[in-house]
This record gives sequence, structure tokens and C-alpha cells, in this order.
Amino acid sequence: MKTQNTDSEANNNKTNRAVFIGVDISKDELVADLPEGLRTKKRDVKGIAELIDRLPVNAHVICEATGGYEKSLVKALHQAGKKVSVVMAWRARAYAISQGIMAKNDSIDASVLSRYGRNTEKLRETRPSAPAVERLRELMRARDALIELIKLETNHREHAGDIEMLATHASQRIATYQEQKKQLEKAIREHIKQDAQMSQRAERCLQIKGVGEVMVWTLLCELPELGTMEKGQPAHLLGVAPLCKQSGKHDGLRYIQGGRGRPRRVFYMAALSAAQHNPILRAFYERLVARGKARKVALVAVMRKLVELINKILAEPDFSLAT
Repeated sequence: MKTQNTDSEANNNKTNRAVFIGVDISKDELVADLPEGLRTKKRDVKGIAELIDRLPVNAHVICEATGGYEKSLVKALHQAGKKVSVVMAWRARAYAISQGIMAKNDSIDASVLSRYGRNTEKLRETRPSAPAVERLRELMRARDALIELIKLETNHREHAGDIEMLATHASQRIATYQEQKKQLEKAIREHIKQDAQMSQRAERCLQIKGVGEVMVWTLLCELPELGTMEKGQPAHLLGVAPLCKQSGKHDGLRYIQGGRGRPRRVFYMAALSAAQHNPILRAFYERLVARGKARKVALVAVMRKLVELINKILAEPDFSLAT
């Protein structure tokens, strides 16, 4: 009887054990490292559905962040109840090199992703975003794109030389983009106002001096985890936690690396404002500068304080804001 129970437990463990499936994603195709071998599918609704149908019951899909091409697959996997982890491409490549795999193509990349999943102890599962957060993210990405277009056309206008028509056309495009930006910002405000949770979080963050509307929009969609994290985690998520560089007696300068670039750029601008207008953060910034810290290093420290503060006030509604 004891042997039967042991065999049953072993079978259950084997059944419940995740099967890591690496999927390399390109513009047109998906290459999946399935148990029966490599399979290529088109990156469309039919191809994704066929791939999901071939996945084992306990599959955990590993794919790279590819600038948006992974979105349709990740969404379909979530809808199908499958686990998925989206990893940074440089992490997967660094792992491949560490394993002596120097060659690179779609099939190799899919196989590497499977191995990466099997050999990574704490692999973070990518959770589906709330629909309201996903919609806000799309609106903000569209706003970011318009800002870049306005910058581009402003440069065109400034360098039009003596050709008046080019300057006129550039001005017309700038006016169009600025109007579209206003429309997007109105839609963003209305969207946040209609969602009770986002509206409450936005109102709470705006109580901090130095935190503006655009920063709040950004953290709501790019850092939705804030308010649920342990102390120190927000700084790592944003990419402003100092990393040591030590070897033997050598103790190099700390540096920052990784994290989420979009919100970090916005936090930098907020830190500039907070270092001037927020009494507590201004005093903190000035103390660091007085101790000989470079101003940019001090600003990064302000960013770190700011993201940790936001995490705290969102986690603790009764936390008193003296700032």
C-alpha cells in the first residue's frame, strides 16, 4: 500500500511539473520548441490557436519581449489559461552565451528559451494586465509617439533653410499633432476618471509635491505593481537601485542598470521638480550634493525615494503625507 501511494505521488508530481516551451517570435512567424520538436506557425490568429492546441496541459511558455510582436500570443495564452513569462532579450542571450551557445537563429533561440525556463529558479510569470490599465497604456504609447513626431517636425522647421514651403508644411503637421495630443490627453483624463481604482490612486499620488499629471498617468500604466511591493523592490523595478561593482580589494562606483525605461525617464523629470519644490526631497537632495555627490547621482537618489514613497502611500491609505 505504501509503495502504491509513493508511486501515485510521484506520478502526480510528474504531471504537475511545468513543461517549459520556448517560443521565438518574429514579425511573421512563431517558432516553438515543443516536446515533439520544433514547429513553425504563422504569427496570426490561426497560427497562435494551432500552437496553443499543441501545448501540453502543464505548459509554461517562455518568450522574449519583442517590441510588441509578443502581445497577441501572450494575450491568447492568458485567455487559454496557460502560464507565460516574457523575458528581456538580453537576459536570454546572456544565458545562451553562458552555455557556450554562440550561434543564433530562430530555432536555436526557441530551444535556448526552453532551457532558460528549466534552469531559472525564480522565473517571474507574466500576469495579464487589467483591461483599464491596458487601455491606458495604449493611449499613453500613442501620446508618446505624437511627442516624438512633434520633436521631429520642430527640427524640420528649424532646418528648413530659405525654403518657406518646407517650414510651412512642418508647422501644419506640428499643429495637427498638437491637436491630436490634446484629444488623447482628454481621453486619458476621462478614462482614469471613469475607473474608480485608478482615479483613487491618481488622486493619492498627486498629493505629493513634485508629482504631476503626466507622471501619474505613466506610473498607473507602466508601474501598476506599485502598492503591492516590498520595500526596495520598486527601486529595482524602475531601475534606480544602486548596483555594486566589487572584486577583491577593488570597490568601484555603484551604478544603475535595467528596469523599465519609459517610467524612469518620466521619474527623472519629476525628480528635477521634486528637488526644487518638495521640502523633504529638496532637503535630501541638497544634503547629498553638500556631501560631494554629483548632482545627477543625487537626482537618481531622489527618484529612488520618490518611487518608494509612492509604493508606500498606495499600499497604506492611512499613511500621512507630510510632503
